[in-house]
Amino acid sequence: MHTYSIEREYAVLLHHFVPDSLRDINAPIQDFLPNRSFVDVAGRPAETHVKAVFHVRRPRHWGGQGFSLVCIAIHTGRRHQIRVHTQWEGHPTVTDEKYSHRKVRVSAFGLEQDVSKLLRECRR
Repeated sequence: MHTYSIEREYAVLLHHFVPDSLRDINAPIQDFLPNRSFVDVAGRPAETHVKAVFHVRRPRHWGGQGFSLVCIAIHTGRRHQIRVHTQWEGHPTVTDEKYSHRKVRVSAFGLEQDVSKLLRECRR
């Protein structure tokens, strides 16, 4: 049996529009502290692959913020790797209480309805 033979993809909602050029994030992650991980040159290697699926902009009365739904595959298993890498690239996960800025978490209020509406429209 080979280790690391199971691959998983995650659907993640990120703040801002993720450019198509953001495909691979190869940044070492320091995960030795009990409740915190962060990108650091002294950390262990970490590799994350990102593929943007679609972008959505909220209505102007909600602030007009942009969001991206992405598929993410990780090839290393660092603690909080997806959250750490996306935050480091400037696209924090939406409603993330640990790694996002408060402004990002608050701005996600009501976003579930916006994304659901967009998905319904895409099915037509």
